[in-house]
Amino acid sequence: HEWKTNLGITLELENQEWATYLASRNTGDFQVARAGWVGDYQDPNTFLDMFVTGTEMNGGKYSNEIYDILIKEAATLRGQDRLDVLMQAEDIMINEDHAIMNIYYYVTLNMIDTNKWGGWFGNTMDYHPVKNIYKK
Repeated sequence: HEWKTNLGITLELENQEWATYLASRNTGDFQVARAGWVGDYQDPNTFLDMFVTGTEMNGGKYSNEIYDILIKEAATLRGQDRLDVLMQAEDIMINEDHAIMNIYYYVTLNMIDTNKWGGWFGNTMDYHPVKNIYKK
């Protein structure tokens, strides 16, 4: 309903059993498909390299020659130069090609009384190994 109201897009949802969905995605038999990814390391490439043409993780079949060149170039660079090239690639994929769109974000709530327990520290990956937690 919101896509029709806000974007003028008529959308027909098709629910599929998991194996059927994966087959449809792998063969490109879709116009829009849902997928998810959680960054597994602290670097922009955790999200960007999966969209290089022909990679196994590229379920959306995204393909842009300039994007591919930038991702490969970034692999040869370090520091701010590398990040600048990755930002160019990101801009192409998201702002020019509109290849992906975020429709939700994962969130985590942690309940811990840090007056009673130590070893818990906030971090960008939200990893909190229990082996590091101790009673004060």
